[in-house]
Amino acid sequence: FIGDSITFEMYQSLVHLTYGKVSWLVEHRAKTIHIPIIINVCGNNNNDNNNNNNNNNVTLVYRWNEELDDTGTSVSIKQMLTEQFPTMIVLNTGAHYQSDVSFRANVASTLMQIRSWQQTCRDRLNLTVTTCPFFWRTTTPGIPHCTDFTRPVNNITKMEAHVALYPTKNNWEKMKYQNDIAL
Repeated sequence: FIGDSITFEMYQSLVHLTYGKVSWLVEHRAKTIHIPIIINVCGNNNNDNNNNNNNNNVTLVYRWNEELDDTGTSVSIKQMLTEQFPTMIVLNTGAHYQSDVSFRANVASTLMQIRSWQQTCRDRLNLTVTTCPFFWRTTTPGIPHCTDFTRPVNNITKMEAHVALYPTKNNWEKMKYQNDIAL
């Protein structure tokens, strides 16, 4: 998992579904000192070379990255892909707006690195089909005037129109457009 606090919540949920535990304090510390959170949730954490069951391990890794680059508290995608070689990636920048020019450049650079990772992953696992999946998690903006709604709204077009009516300092009204760029 590579992304912001919402991506961490997804990571945390999956860890908890597998009876593991990870707290926000760990996420904050990992972000602050640029380290990954690594939790073995299934299988044997033993690296004994005589154990042929090591392929049954499932290790979940989370790294903070809000802009697909290596500024601030973020770590470069390239570094993430080489430190702990993943076999699946869930990625998103979250609701951290950047200019369209920067966003396009960062997405293009990231996707090139992801394509290279997928090929290396297939080669390492001796696969002929794409089994090293990459998931882009689209960004859901905050909802201005959320108290106007008394129950969930299951209409994305209506909610996108509502968000567009209320420009915010966080640029939530631009998230739909940037999701379209990424997809």
